[in-house]
Amino acid sequence: MSLASRRALFVSVAFVLAASPAARAETWTGLASPDNNWTTVGNWDTGVPVSGSAANFNSAGNGNTAINLGGASQPLNTLDFEAGAAAYTIGQSAGDTLSFDGNGALIIGSGVTTAQTINALVQTSGGLTVANFAPNGLTTGNGLVGLTLGAVNIGGSGAFIVDGTGVTGASNTTTALNGNITEAAGLPASVIYKATITGGSNNTNFVINGNNTYTGGTTIQVNTGSGGSIQIGTDSVFGTGKVICVLVNNWPQLSAVGGTRTINNTWDLNGGLTFVGTNGFLFTGPITEITTGSRTLNVATSGQTTTFGASPGSSTVTLGNPTSNGGDNVGRTLILTAATGATLAMNDVLQDVAPGGGTAAGKIQVTGGGTVYFNAQNTHTGGTSLTGAGTIIPVVSSSNALPGP
Repeated sequence: MSLASRRALFVSVAFVLAASPAARAETWTGLASPDNNWTTVGNWDTGVPVSGSAANFNSAGNGNTAINLGGASQPLNTLDFEAGAAAYTIGQSAGDTLSFDGNGALIIGSGVTTAQTINALVQTSGGLTVANFAPNGLTTGNGLVGLTLGAVNIGGSGAFIVDGTGVTGASNTTTALNGNITEAAGLPASVIYKATITGGSNNTNFVINGNNTYTGGTTIQVNTGSGGSIQIGTDSVFGTGKVICVLVNNWPQLSAVGGTRTINNTWDLNGGLTFVGTNGFLFTGPITEITTGSRTLNVATSGQTTTFGASPGSSTVTLGNPTSNGGDNVGRTLILTAATGATLAMNDVLQDVAPGGGTAAGKIQVTGGGTVYFNAQNTHTGGTSLTGAGTIIPVVSSSNALPGP
């Protein structure tokens, strides 16, 4: 698929690529082998990519697939892998950097069936969109097309958008972010994760392993389906800003890798969260339920314990969106559920969105067959509904453990 067609496709999946069409497009031929240098003219069909141009990979590259950037920064607008691309590794030396124009793009096309690896530093001059598309009915050995990135530095207060949305009815992609995501000093940058095709057959995976320090916040607009997850390998994957979970059914599924993960961010829930895998989570920051309907916190794997609040009463879950957060002060319903053999521990104070009850009253519904703890002196006034057959609710607080009628 051509670069122009790819950009038109972005619009069709509600994803707008803000970059203007690249004035030049260079295609890697690798014909200078054994010379594997990015800057060797003989490795490209028309010349070495520059700022404003696209670097295209759509062939075996004459077997010249491990590309060295010469320990320097190489400018471009778009890095585009398309059908026929071999498994490339870009970045072989310290200092290797891909320097993208503002609103640039890194694209894994829908016909690509080989995993791509970027070991070079990804440097942006503004926003950058990484689009990892599902193959057109094609799969690799593990059923997933992979893209692995190293360190990313976001310049110009831009948004780093990682999009795993499929284009053929189901998304089957894995995007691994193994390096640290940072920002330019004094220029808050944000990260957006997207995979908006719905359906339980999706296998969308985001693997995040960096000790990330960006401050502009994170938006999660992801449906992982029943076979995918957001795999979290450190405690600082979301930087230091607020995390906003946008409504896409009741997904995403979060999975802690390498042990229990402690997440200190503030969260706004306009979508539910499901926790899968052996390891659990500890969420220490305040949670606000901003959706107009009910949202669910679901511990779905037997043997897992996920906890909200470092200790009883140390933080809050607000059952609605307060006016101070741009909301309407109307109470919401939070559904707490744990699978048989799983535990959901609520140390957070469950509270109304505003004083006075009435329309501000928040409600709790407990379901599932596992264990749900209420450990704080909760103050919500809309009542608590117990609907889970076999659910265990230990009474650990003598006051307001289960307030309401």
